[in-house]
Amino acid sequence: MDTDLHKNSGALFFLSAAFFLCGLITVFNGILLSYLKPILQVGNTLLSLIPIAFYTAYLLCSPVVGTLFKGKNILKGLRAGLFIGFLAFPIVLLSEEIPNFFTVVSMIFILGIGIATIQVCGNPYVMQLRSDPAKNMILVHAATALGMIVSPYLGSFILFEGSFRLSYSLIGLISGLLLLISYILILPEPSPANSNRKEKGENSYFPALKERVVLWGMAGIAAAVGVEVSCAYSLLPYLSSGEILHTDPATAGRISCLFWILFTGGRILGPGFLKKFGEEKSLFLFSASGMVLCTSLFFSSGYLGAFAVLSLGFSCSILFPVIFGMTLEKCKADKTKVSGLLCMANIGGAFFPLIQSLLVDHFTLIFSMIVPFSAFAVIALYSIKITKRFEVTVS
Repeated sequence: MDTDLHKNSGALFFLSAAFFLCGLITVFNGILLSYLKPILQVGNTLLSLIPIAFYTAYLLCSPVVGTLFKGKNILKGLRAGLFIGFLAFPIVLLSEEIPNFFTVVSMIFILGIGIATIQVCGNPYVMQLRSDPAKNMILVHAATALGMIVSPYLGSFILFEGSFRLSYSLIGLISGLLLLISYILILPEPSPANSNRKEKGENSYFPALKERVVLWGMAGIAAAVGVEVSCAYSLLPYLSSGEILHTDPATAGRISCLFWILFTGGRILGPGFLKKFGEEKSLFLFSASGMVLCTSLFFSSGYLGAFAVLSLGFSCSILFPVIFGMTLEKCKADKTKVSGLLCMANIGGAFFPLIQSLLVDHFTLIFSMIVPFSAFAVIALYSIKITKRFEVTVS
Protein backbone atom coordinates (compact mmCIF):
# COMPACT_ATOMS: atom_id res chain seq x y z
CA MET A 1 0.00 0.00 0.00
CA ASP A 2 1.12 3.57 -0.66
CA THR A 3 0.39 4.55 2.95
CA ASP A 4 2.86 1.93 4.15
CA LEU A 5 5.56 3.44 1.99
CA HIS A 6 4.90 6.94 3.30
CA LYS A 7 5.26 5.77 6.91
CA ASN A 8 8.21 3.44 6.51
CA SER A 9 11.20 4.57 8.57
CA GLY A 10 13.40 1.74 7.28
CA ALA A 11 13.19 3.12 3.76
CA LEU A 12 14.12 6.60 5.01
CA PHE A 13 17.13 5.19 6.87
CA PHE A 14 18.31 3.28 3.81
CA LEU A 15 17.89 6.29 1.52
CA SER A 16 19.70 8.55 3.97
CA ALA A 17 22.61 6.09 4.12
CA ALA A 18 22.74 5.83 0.31
CA PHE A 19 22.72 9.62 -0.09
CA PHE A 20 25.37 9.89 2.65
CA LEU A 21 27.58 7.69 0.46
CA CYS A 22 26.93 9.99 -2.53
CA GLY A 23 28.19 12.98 -0.55
CA LEU A 24 31.17 11.06 0.79
CA ILE A 25 32.37 10.03 -2.67
CA THR A 26 31.74 13.40 -4.31
CA VAL A 27 33.92 15.34 -1.85
CA PHE A 28 36.51 12.56 -1.67
CA ASN A 29 37.18 13.15 -5.35
CA GLY A 30 38.01 16.80 -4.63
CA ILE A 31 40.56 15.80 -1.98
CA LEU A 32 41.99 13.35 -4.50
CA LEU A 33 42.92 16.20 -6.86
CA SER A 34 45.24 17.83 -4.30
CA TYR A 35 46.68 14.41 -3.45
CA LEU A 36 47.47 13.47 -7.06
CA LYS A 37 48.85 16.82 -8.29
CA PRO A 38 52.33 16.54 -6.66
CA ILE A 39 52.51 12.77 -7.25
CA LEU A 40 51.63 12.78 -10.96
CA GLN A 41 52.99 16.31 -11.57
CA VAL A 42 50.15 17.43 -13.80
CA GLY A 43 48.42 20.77 -14.23
CA ASN A 44 44.96 21.84 -13.09
CA THR A 45 43.47 21.47 -16.56
CA LEU A 46 44.51 17.82 -16.85
CA LEU A 47 43.35 17.13 -13.29
CA SER A 48 39.94 18.50 -14.24
CA LEU A 49 39.48 15.27 -16.26
CA ILE A 50 38.66 13.60 -12.94
CA PRO A 51 35.46 15.61 -12.28
CA ILE A 52 34.75 15.48 -16.03
CA ALA A 53 34.84 11.65 -15.89
CA PHE A 54 32.66 11.61 -12.78
CA TYR A 55 29.95 13.90 -14.14
CA THR A 56 30.11 12.54 -17.69
CA ALA A 57 29.01 9.25 -16.13
CA TYR A 58 25.90 11.11 -14.95
CA LEU A 59 25.26 12.39 -18.47
CA LEU A 60 25.63 9.02 -20.19
CA CYS A 61 24.13 6.79 -17.51
CA SER A 62 21.11 8.76 -16.30
CA PRO A 63 18.81 8.30 -19.33
CA VAL A 64 19.59 4.57 -19.47
CA VAL A 65 18.86 4.15 -15.76
CA GLY A 66 15.68 6.20 -16.06
CA THR A 67 14.45 3.80 -18.74
CA LEU A 68 15.53 0.52 -17.11
CA PHE A 69 14.51 1.28 -13.53
CA LYS A 70 11.22 3.14 -13.48
CA GLY A 71 8.04 2.70 -11.50
CA LYS A 72 8.23 -0.40 -9.31
CA ASN A 73 11.83 -1.08 -10.39
CA ILE A 74 13.47 1.96 -8.77
CA LEU A 75 14.45 -0.05 -5.67
CA LYS A 76 16.27 -2.50 -7.94
CA GLY A 77 18.03 0.47 -9.47
CA LEU A 78 19.19 1.67 -6.04
CA ARG A 79 20.67 -1.76 -5.35
CA ALA A 80 22.32 -1.82 -8.78
CA GLY A 81 23.97 1.54 -8.04
CA LEU A 82 25.34 0.23 -4.74
CA PHE A 83 26.71 -2.87 -6.48
CA ILE A 84 28.50 -0.70 -9.05
CA GLY A 85 30.00 1.31 -6.18
CA PHE A 86 31.18 -1.93 -4.59
CA LEU A 87 33.15 -2.68 -7.78
CA ALA A 88 35.63 0.02 -6.70
CA PHE A 89 36.91 -2.42 -4.08
CA PRO A 90 38.34 -5.10 -6.44
CA ILE A 91 39.47 -2.46 -8.96
CA VAL A 92 41.56 -0.64 -6.36
CA LEU A 93 42.99 -3.88 -4.97
CA LEU A 94 44.22 -4.83 -8.45
CA SER A 95 45.76 -1.40 -9.08
CA GLU A 96 49.26 -0.23 -8.24
CA GLU A 97 50.05 1.42 -4.90
CA ILE A 98 50.79 4.68 -6.76
CA PRO A 99 48.03 4.70 -9.39
CA ASN A 100 48.46 5.90 -12.94
CA PHE A 101 46.18 8.62 -14.21
CA PHE A 102 44.17 6.29 -16.49
CA THR A 103 43.34 3.94 -13.60
CA VAL A 104 42.13 6.84 -11.47
CA VAL A 105 39.94 8.32 -14.21
CA SER A 106 38.46 4.90 -15.05
CA MET A 107 37.60 4.15 -11.43
CA ILE A 108 36.07 7.61 -10.92
CA PHE A 109 33.94 7.06 -14.03
CA ILE A 110 32.64 3.75 -12.63
CA LEU A 111 31.87 5.37 -9.28
CA GLY A 112 30.06 8.14 -11.18
CA ILE A 113 27.83 5.52 -12.83
CA GLY A 114 27.01 4.07 -9.41
CA ILE A 115 26.22 7.45 -7.86
CA ALA A 116 24.13 8.49 -10.89
CA THR A 117 22.11 5.28 -10.60
CA ILE A 118 21.50 5.87 -6.90
CA GLN A 119 20.36 9.45 -7.51
CA VAL A 120 18.16 8.76 -10.54
CA CYS A 121 16.29 6.03 -8.66
CA GLY A 122 16.63 7.44 -5.16
CA ASN A 123 15.05 10.84 -5.75
CA PRO A 124 11.67 9.50 -7.01
CA TYR A 125 11.72 6.97 -4.16
CA VAL A 126 12.27 9.82 -1.68
CA MET A 127 9.32 11.69 -3.16
CA GLN A 128 7.02 8.86 -2.02
CA LEU A 129 8.03 9.06 1.63
CA ARG A 130 6.52 12.44 2.49
CA SER A 131 4.05 14.85 0.96
CA ASP A 132 6.10 18.05 0.51
CA PRO A 133 8.61 17.43 -2.32
CA ALA A 134 10.91 20.43 -1.72
CA LYS A 135 11.17 20.01 2.05
CA ASN A 136 11.42 16.24 1.69
CA MET A 137 14.31 16.59 -0.76
CA ILE A 138 16.19 19.00 1.52
CA LEU A 139 15.87 16.75 4.58
CA VAL A 140 17.07 13.63 2.80
CA HIS A 141 19.87 15.50 1.04
CA ALA A 142 21.02 16.63 4.47
CA ALA A 143 22.43 13.09 4.68
CA THR A 144 24.42 13.86 1.54
CA ALA A 145 25.74 16.97 3.25
CA LEU A 146 26.69 14.95 6.33
CA GLY A 147 28.77 12.68 4.10
CA MET A 148 30.38 15.81 2.69
CA ILE A 149 31.31 16.96 6.21
CA VAL A 150 32.94 13.66 7.10
CA SER A 151 34.67 13.24 3.75
CA PRO A 152 37.27 16.08 3.95
CA TYR A 153 38.58 14.87 7.30
CA LEU A 154 38.63 11.21 6.29
CA GLY A 155 40.02 12.01 2.84
CA SER A 156 42.80 14.21 4.17
CA PHE A 157 43.76 11.68 6.81
CA ILE A 158 43.48 8.46 4.78
CA LEU A 159 44.90 9.82 1.51
CA PHE A 160 47.77 11.92 2.88
CA GLU A 161 48.55 9.70 5.88
CA GLY A 162 47.54 6.39 4.33
CA SER A 163 47.17 5.47 0.68
CA PHE A 164 44.98 5.68 -2.41
CA ARG A 165 44.19 1.98 -2.14
CA LEU A 166 42.95 2.18 1.43
CA SER A 167 40.66 5.15 0.82
CA TYR A 168 38.78 3.81 -2.20
CA SER A 169 38.72 0.27 -0.82
CA LEU A 170 36.75 1.65 2.13
CA ILE A 171 34.30 3.32 -0.27
CA GLY A 172 33.76 0.02 -2.09
CA LEU A 173 33.23 -1.85 1.18
CA ILE A 174 30.71 0.74 2.43
CA SER A 175 28.76 0.34 -0.82
CA GLY A 176 28.74 -3.42 -0.38
CA LEU A 177 27.57 -3.10 3.23
CA LEU A 178 24.68 -0.84 2.23
CA LEU A 179 23.72 -3.30 -0.49
CA LEU A 180 23.58 -6.06 2.12
CA ILE A 181 21.52 -3.86 4.48
CA SER A 182 19.01 -3.18 1.70
CA TYR A 183 18.19 -6.90 1.65
CA ILE A 184 18.13 -7.24 5.45
CA LEU A 185 15.71 -4.35 5.93
CA ILE A 186 12.11 -4.91 4.90
CA LEU A 187 11.83 -2.15 2.33
CA PRO A 188 8.44 -1.53 0.72
CA GLU A 189 8.25 -1.88 -3.02
CA PRO A 190 7.72 1.54 -4.62
CA SER A 191 4.37 2.28 -6.15
CA PRO A 192 4.00 3.06 -9.85
CA ALA A 193 1.83 5.97 -8.74
CA ASN A 194 4.80 8.31 -9.09
CA SER A 195 4.54 7.88 -12.86
CA ASN A 196 1.82 9.52 -14.87
CA ARG A 197 -0.60 7.70 -17.08
CA LYS A 198 0.78 5.41 -19.75
CA GLU A 199 0.79 6.81 -23.19
CA LYS A 200 2.19 6.05 -26.58
CA GLY A 201 5.96 6.40 -26.60
CA GLU A 202 6.20 6.18 -22.80
CA ASN A 203 9.82 4.98 -23.03
CA SER A 204 10.79 8.21 -24.76
CA TYR A 205 12.23 11.26 -23.05
CA PHE A 206 10.65 13.61 -25.57
CA PRO A 207 7.44 14.20 -23.57
CA ALA A 208 9.52 15.38 -20.61
CA LEU A 209 11.78 17.53 -22.79
CA LYS A 210 8.73 19.30 -24.22
CA GLU A 211 7.96 20.73 -20.79
CA ARG A 212 9.57 24.10 -20.17
CA VAL A 213 9.72 23.40 -16.45
CA VAL A 214 11.99 20.42 -17.11
CA LEU A 215 14.32 22.31 -19.45
CA TRP A 216 14.74 25.20 -17.04
CA GLY A 217 15.12 22.71 -14.21
CA MET A 218 18.01 21.09 -16.07
CA ALA A 219 19.65 24.48 -16.56
CA GLY A 220 19.21 25.27 -12.88
CA ILE A 221 20.64 21.93 -11.78
CA ALA A 222 23.66 22.37 -14.09
CA ALA A 223 24.40 25.74 -12.49
CA ALA A 224 23.75 24.46 -8.95
CA VAL A 225 26.06 21.45 -9.30
CA GLY A 226 28.62 23.52 -11.18
CA VAL A 227 28.88 26.18 -8.47
CA GLU A 228 29.01 23.56 -5.71
CA VAL A 229 31.83 21.62 -7.36
CA SER A 230 33.75 24.77 -8.35
CA CYS A 231 33.67 26.10 -4.79
CA ALA A 232 34.49 22.73 -3.23
CA TYR A 233 37.44 22.02 -5.55
CA SER A 234 38.85 25.49 -4.87
CA LEU A 235 38.95 25.01 -1.11
CA LEU A 236 42.27 23.21 -0.65
CA PRO A 237 44.39 25.26 -3.09
CA TYR A 238 42.77 28.49 -1.86
CA LEU A 239 43.20 27.80 1.87
CA SER A 240 46.77 26.53 1.45
CA SER A 241 47.88 29.48 -0.71
CA GLY A 242 50.34 31.99 0.71
CA GLU A 243 47.81 34.83 0.51
CA ILE A 244 45.28 33.07 2.76
CA LEU A 245 46.40 30.57 5.44
CA HIS A 246 49.65 29.26 3.93
CA THR A 247 49.13 25.75 5.28
CA ASP A 248 49.76 22.25 3.95
CA PRO A 249 47.07 20.43 1.90
CA ALA A 250 46.29 17.90 4.67
CA THR A 251 45.57 20.68 7.18
CA ALA A 252 43.63 22.65 4.57
CA GLY A 253 41.55 19.53 3.93
CA ARG A 254 40.58 19.30 7.58
CA ILE A 255 39.76 23.02 7.72
CA SER A 256 37.54 22.58 4.66
CA CYS A 257 35.17 20.56 6.87
CA LEU A 258 33.82 23.97 7.94
CA PHE A 259 32.59 24.53 4.37
CA TRP A 260 30.54 21.34 4.56
CA ILE A 261 29.35 22.04 8.11
CA LEU A 262 27.90 25.33 6.87
CA PHE A 263 26.58 23.48 3.83
CA THR A 264 24.74 21.02 6.09
CA GLY A 265 23.53 23.84 8.31
CA GLY A 266 21.98 25.48 5.28
CA ARG A 267 20.13 22.30 4.35
CA ILE A 268 18.88 21.79 7.91
CA LEU A 269 17.66 25.39 8.05
CA GLY A 270 16.37 25.17 4.48
CA PRO A 271 12.80 24.08 5.32
CA GLY A 272 12.47 27.09 7.61
CA PHE A 273 13.56 29.44 4.81
CA LEU A 274 11.13 27.78 2.41
CA LYS A 275 8.28 28.13 4.87
CA LYS A 276 8.97 31.81 5.53
CA PHE A 277 10.08 33.07 2.10
CA GLY A 278 8.93 30.43 -0.38
CA GLU A 279 11.03 28.53 -2.91
CA GLU A 280 11.75 31.35 -5.35
CA LYS A 281 12.78 33.96 -2.75
CA SER A 282 14.89 31.42 -0.86
CA LEU A 283 16.78 30.56 -4.04
CA PHE A 284 17.40 34.25 -4.70
CA LEU A 285 18.63 34.96 -1.16
CA PHE A 286 21.09 32.06 -1.14
CA SER A 287 22.41 32.71 -4.66
CA ALA A 288 22.74 36.46 -3.99
CA SER A 289 24.75 35.75 -0.84
CA GLY A 290 27.07 33.57 -2.93
CA MET A 291 27.60 36.40 -5.41
CA VAL A 292 28.52 38.76 -2.57
CA LEU A 293 30.99 36.29 -1.07
CA CYS A 294 32.64 35.57 -4.45
CA THR A 295 33.04 39.29 -5.01
CA SER A 296 34.61 39.75 -1.56
CA LEU A 297 37.31 37.18 -2.41
CA PHE A 298 38.80 39.65 -4.91
CA PHE A 299 39.43 42.13 -2.08
CA SER A 300 40.19 39.95 0.96
CA SER A 301 43.03 37.77 2.22
CA GLY A 302 44.12 35.97 5.38
CA TYR A 303 41.40 34.90 7.80
CA LEU A 304 38.82 37.15 6.14
CA GLY A 305 39.41 35.42 2.80
CA ALA A 306 39.22 32.01 4.48
CA PHE A 307 35.92 32.98 6.12
CA ALA A 308 34.48 34.11 2.78
CA VAL A 309 35.40 30.96 0.85
CA LEU A 310 34.21 28.67 3.66
CA SER A 311 30.91 30.58 3.94
CA LEU A 312 30.16 29.72 0.32
CA GLY A 313 29.08 26.33 1.67
CA PHE A 314 25.98 27.93 3.18
CA SER A 315 25.18 29.74 -0.08
CA CYS A 316 25.38 26.50 -2.07
CA SER A 317 23.38 24.40 0.37
CA ILE A 318 19.74 24.49 -0.77
CA LEU A 319 20.19 25.22 -4.48
CA PHE A 320 20.23 21.63 -5.77
CA PRO A 321 17.42 20.08 -3.68
CA VAL A 322 15.06 23.04 -4.09
CA ILE A 323 15.44 23.15 -7.90
CA PHE A 324 15.20 19.34 -8.10
CA GLY A 325 12.11 19.22 -5.89
CA MET A 326 10.39 22.13 -7.67
CA THR A 327 10.91 20.50 -11.05
CA LEU A 328 9.64 17.07 -9.99
CA GLU A 329 6.66 18.63 -8.26
CA LYS A 330 5.55 20.81 -11.17
CA CYS A 331 6.31 18.55 -14.14
CA LYS A 332 3.62 16.39 -15.75
CA ALA A 333 5.92 13.77 -17.29
CA ASP A 334 7.07 10.48 -15.72
CA LYS A 335 8.96 11.35 -12.53
CA THR A 336 11.73 8.79 -13.03
CA LYS A 337 12.37 10.07 -16.55
CA VAL A 338 12.49 13.65 -15.31
CA SER A 339 14.80 12.60 -12.49
CA GLY A 340 17.09 11.01 -15.08
CA LEU A 341 17.16 14.21 -17.15
CA LEU A 342 17.91 16.30 -14.07
CA CYS A 343 20.75 13.96 -13.12
CA MET A 344 22.11 14.33 -16.66
CA ALA A 345 22.32 18.05 -15.93
CA ASN A 346 24.92 17.22 -13.27
CA ILE A 347 27.36 17.52 -16.18
CA GLY A 348 27.58 21.12 -14.99
CA GLY A 349 29.88 19.69 -12.33
CA ALA A 350 32.37 18.95 -15.09
CA PHE A 351 31.85 22.02 -17.27
CA PHE A 352 32.31 24.73 -14.62
CA PRO A 353 35.46 23.25 -12.96
CA LEU A 354 37.04 22.80 -16.41
CA ILE A 355 36.61 26.51 -17.18
CA GLN A 356 37.87 27.36 -13.71
CA SER A 357 40.97 25.15 -14.14
CA LEU A 358 41.79 26.86 -17.44
CA LEU A 359 41.54 30.25 -15.72
CA VAL A 360 43.77 29.08 -12.84
CA ASP A 361 46.45 27.81 -15.24
CA HIS A 362 46.41 30.96 -17.37
CA PHE A 363 45.58 33.64 -14.78
CA THR A 364 45.17 33.25 -11.00
CA LEU A 365 43.09 31.25 -8.54
CA ILE A 366 41.34 34.40 -7.34
CA PHE A 367 40.40 35.40 -10.89
CA SER A 368 38.90 31.94 -11.47
CA MET A 369 36.24 32.66 -8.81
CA ILE A 370 34.39 34.51 -11.54
CA VAL A 371 33.14 31.05 -12.55
CA PRO A 372 31.13 30.30 -9.37
CA PHE A 373 30.02 33.96 -9.35
CA SER A 374 28.52 33.44 -12.82
CA ALA A 375 26.75 30.24 -11.72
CA PHE A 376 25.23 32.00 -8.71
CA ALA A 377 24.06 34.76 -11.07
CA VAL A 378 22.34 32.21 -13.32
CA ILE A 379 20.44 30.75 -10.36
CA ALA A 380 19.47 34.24 -9.14
CA LEU A 381 18.04 34.94 -12.61
CA TYR A 382 16.31 31.54 -12.50
CA SER A 383 14.60 32.47 -9.23
CA ILE A 384 13.42 35.84 -10.55
CA LYS A 385 12.35 35.10 -14.12
CA ILE A 386 12.00 31.39 -14.78
CA THR A 387 9.77 30.30 -11.92
CA LYS A 388 7.05 32.67 -13.10
CA ARG A 389 6.97 30.78 -16.38
CA PHE A 390 6.61 27.49 -14.50
CA GLU A 391 3.28 28.65 -13.12
CA VAL A 392 2.06 29.45 -16.63
CA THR A 393 3.28 26.11 -18.00
CA VAL A 394 1.79 23.96 -15.24
CA SER A 395 -1.54 25.77 -14.97
